[in-house]
Amino acid sequence: NVFPDLPIQIIPNGVDLPRFTSDYARCPAEDVRILFVSRLIRRKGLQFLIDAIPQIARQAKMPFVIKIVGDGPDMDGFVRQADELGVSRYLRFVGYVHHDKLPEYYLDADLFVLPSLAEGMANVVLEAIGSGLPVVATPVGGSEELIRQNENGVIVPTKDVNALADALIRLINSRELREKMGKRSRQIAAHYSWEFVADAYAHFYERMKRS
Repeated sequence: NVFPDLPIQIIPNGVDLPRFTSDYARCPAEDVRILFVSRLIRRKGLQFLIDAIPQIARQAKMPFVIKIVGDGPDMDGFVRQADELGVSRYLRFVGYVHHDKLPEYYLDADLFVLPSLAEGMANVVLEAIGSGLPVVATPVGGSEELIRQNENGVIVPTKDVNALADALIRLINSRELREKMGKRSRQIAAHYSWEFVADAYAHFYERMKRS
């Protein structure tokens, strides 16, 4: 430690909440809409989500669709995996979406999933909770800070396809639970607005000046 006597303060990433908390009304749909937003590389864990689909399809009481937003070098492999498992009908590979258009996808979803193997504090999770979505994710990076277990989402072990499927089945089968967790996500997201983060930096600098 170069400066062992200096205090350490962790200031999180921020999210542009007004973009993701508009007055847009989330319209009910026949299908439960699951959203995955990420670069399509294996580190993001999409392969585990695809592997979970047969189990989800057997136990889900509602029809569901998974929208995959993003592109990347492993996209063809994921498409092949879905074909081999016979689950392609549940997936919609949207491809790259400009960041300005992303709020439309969050606000047209019912829940968000990111079964990643490694993250910092994922902006996509911040954007999902800012949009009022329950989140299913793995205990990597800042996800455990953003997702309160069984309050605004579910943390599942990395690479655990059964746990991932169980969490998604639970949320697919209960609109009431999705709405309850979504409201809690909005409450938590309020502490990650850019205004909140800017105030944290300002207070930190003021404290440093006085020390």
